[in-house]
Amino acid sequence: LIHSAELEFQKGNFEAAKQHFRRQYQANPTDYKSCLRLALIAERNGDLETSLQYYQDVLQLRPYDVVAMSSLGDLFHHMGHINRAKQQYRKVLQIDPNNFSVTSNY
Repeated sequence: LIHSAELEFQKGNFEAAKQHFRRQYQANPTDYKSCLRLALIAERNGDLETSLQYYQDVLQLRPYDVVAMSSLGDLFHHMGHINRAKQQYRKVLQIDPNNFSVTSNY
C-alpha cells in the first residue's frame, strides 16, 4: 500500500496518493511518513488547516523531525503567522544549524 501511495505521489496523482496514504495512516497511526505526505498533499491542495494538523501529528510521533519542523514553519509563514514560523525555524536550526532550507528562507 505504501509503495502504491509513493508511486502515485511521484507521478503527481495526489488524489490517488492521498487515498493510499490515508488508508495506510489509519491502519498504522505511527506511520509518520504517510502522515507527512498527507500534510504535504493537504498543503498543496490549499487545505492549510488539515496540513497543519498532519504536521503537528508528525511532530508528536517524531518531535525532532527537521523536515516536518521546517515544513510547518513554511506553512505558518504562508498562513501569515510570521512569529510562529520563526519559532519553528529556530527549532530546526537548534537541531541542524546548517539546514539549507531554513537558512535560505530565515
